[in-house]
Amino acid sequence: MPLNDLLNLLVAKAREEFGEATYKYYAIPVSWKSGRHGGHTRPITGLERYEITKEEWEHNKEESKKQRVAVFVGEHKRAYTDYEKRRVADGWKEKLIVLINNFES
Repeated sequence: MPLNDLLNLLVAKAREEFGEATYKYYAIPVSWKSGRHGGHTRPITGLERYEITKEEWEHNKEESKKQRVAVFVGEHKRAYTDYEKRRVADGWKEKLIVLINNFES
């Protein structure tokens, strides 16, 4: 049996057994501090971020990237919202990598 066919079977079995990774999506307010050491500050604790839907994250992430670039080059000095995606549970790819690494050792 060709290697490609074996890999297809392996991926199908891993998807069946482990499923897909799950994510949470967050909006993070970034504020502007004026003064001697002014600049944009992200919340340190993460308590200020709030969970949003995947659709809202997808809709706003591109605009957020543009705002971050504008901040970096000094064109944007007002507060804005950053958007973040965090994996909360591993899926088949991550678990398969762990299995392969354990197999090698």
